[in-house]
Amino acid sequence: MTKEQDFSYIDGSREVVFDDKLLECLKKTKAIAFDLDGTLTNSIGNILKCTHYTLGELGYPQPSDKAIMSTIGKELSEALTSLLPEDKKSEGQYVTKRYREFFMANADFQIDHLFKGILPLMQKLREKGIKIGVCTSRVIAEMDQFPDKLLDRIDCKIVGTGATTVIDGKYFKSYVIPLDIARKYTEYFESHNISYDYTDINGDLYYWGDIEKINNGYLRWAAGNIKIKAYEDEEITNLFYFD
Repeated sequence: MTKEQDFSYIDGSREVVFDDKLLECLKKTKAIAFDLDGTLTNSIGNILKCTHYTLGELGYPQPSDKAIMSTIGKELSEALTSLLPEDKKSEGQYVTKRYREFFMANADFQIDHLFKGILPLMQKLREKGIKIGVCTSRVIAEMDQFPDKLLDRIDCKIVGTGATTVIDGKYFKSYVIPLDIARKYTEYFESHNISYDYTDINGDLYYWGDIEKINNGYLRWAAGNIKIKAYEDEEITNLFYFD
């Protein structure tokens, strides 16, 4: 293996690249924390599918998978606009709007799949006595949807963009949104008929607003686990709105 190949990112691939320094490093390692989307789960595949579907439905030329993958990490409208022909770039905002609509309406674009090799990797790390953590912007209730017994192999979950830490199934730390801030925003949402959800310090998920947004939108995954109730001064760790 050449020096240039160490920790390589090969031509848009997210396959694991072996590095002979890893084994020596693991001898000194007690814990490893992984990002979730795009590292353990193949959200890239869903982005590819939804992008191709959107552009196809709207009659735009199809870019290559490599071209789409090169835009990942950019703001969505910037990424989609860059994929349009030069004479169509002014339509980027419209394409972005339709992309979001297609994504919310199609459950296939929202299903998480682990990258090949992730579960064996987790098992090897556990056999070496290494603790495994996951960091994600997702809330704790959203983690319960994951397939392939991923959560059985996780010792520590840092969720909600750092708002809550769960270690060995027990809540270790939660950063609570100040009461006056939570009141301010939820009152605004309700007065303007804007749907929102929030997570309390026990990890329970609540929702206020248009029920159809649960069945047909981003919260479809939570349809069986979400509680319908307006905010009532609970201690909460996350608050999201849906326009």
